[in-house]
Amino acid sequence: MISFLQHPQNKPQKRKLFLGAGAAIVLCFVRFSFFLRSAMVGDISEQNNTLQSLTQTSPTINNSQGTSISKDASGLKLAWLMSFPNSGTSYTMKLVAESTNLATASNYGQEGYNTMGQEIPVFNNISSPFIATNGKFPEAFILTKTHCSMRCAYCPPSKYFVEADSFQEGCLMLSNVIGDKKDKKTVPYNAELVGKAVHLFRNPFDNIISRFHMYGKNEKRLERDETKYSNDAAGFKEFCTDKDAMHVTKETKFFGESFVASTEGVPCHSDFYRYVQWHNLAFKVTRNMNLSTHIVHYEDYDTDFTKTWSNLLSFLELPHSQSMDYSGFLKKKYDDYFSDEE
Repeated sequence: MISFLQHPQNKPQKRKLFLGAGAAIVLCFVRFSFFLRSAMVGDISEQNNTLQSLTQTSPTINNSQGTSISKDASGLKLAWLMSFPNSGTSYTMKLVAESTNLATASNYGQEGYNTMGQEIPVFNNISSPFIATNGKFPEAFILTKTHCSMRCAYCPPSKYFVEADSFQEGCLMLSNVIGDKKDKKTVPYNAELVGKAVHLFRNPFDNIISRFHMYGKNEKRLERDETKYSNDAAGFKEFCTDKDAMHVTKETKFFGESFVASTEGVPCHSDFYRYVQWHNLAFKVTRNMNLSTHIVHYEDYDTDFTKTWSNLLSFLELPHSQSMDYSGFLKKKYDDYFSDEE
């Protein structure tokens, strides 16, 4: 099974991770943690900096598709869509936008260029996420994409092991890319802008495999040659073998010798570590921020689409203006990627 012991903050001791070869228990662990997390409602803790007034109206602007967006952010709050990458984020954003004809937002500016190649912020005159999809603003909460931190694909453990404070900073970090993608700028925004959170989960095995497919698609962006891996179970195993061998020495130094021994036979073990720690920290951050939180399982779009979609819109206080066609959802199956022993 997978479990994690977080070391006390400010103590320079080794992080301990116990990862048995029975990786199938990961799903049970994650499912169990879902039910331990209840929605929490409360006032967001007072920030050091006073937030400027959010009551503002600005002229209509054109987005990248050339259609207009009516900006009226009066009384609006962000509702984070917190998700580990490749867990159904894009589908959830598209579902909300198309079923309500209302705007959504993102921490990542490159996802919302207008015709002039500029990002459109949700709020004027303050650091804030960018408009991601067309439509008028919702009255209460705008769904806002954030992957927080711990997303690096090839980095050593010193880069992906973070504490809750650093993870929260990642959730509140804007990333905008204009022109040269290497010229990347990050800017934080105030936590008081956030009023709710949607916590999205996907089966960990499917999530890790989907990340493998993403690595291949983004080989140019990652500046690595992924073409040697076939886009199937065999390619996945070869990819994981190479990836697991990449930081053995650094993992041994960071986690201890027992870690290296315990990961034997677990393909892409560092991704499973990141997955579980990511969700643990997401729970901790939403609890610390007193955010009312709604949990969505990606697989529920397949098993009970109408209820999942309806409950999501109700939580976001968005209108159910039209019914949605379930046929647009495609759940990929990766049953042959992991053996029963793994």
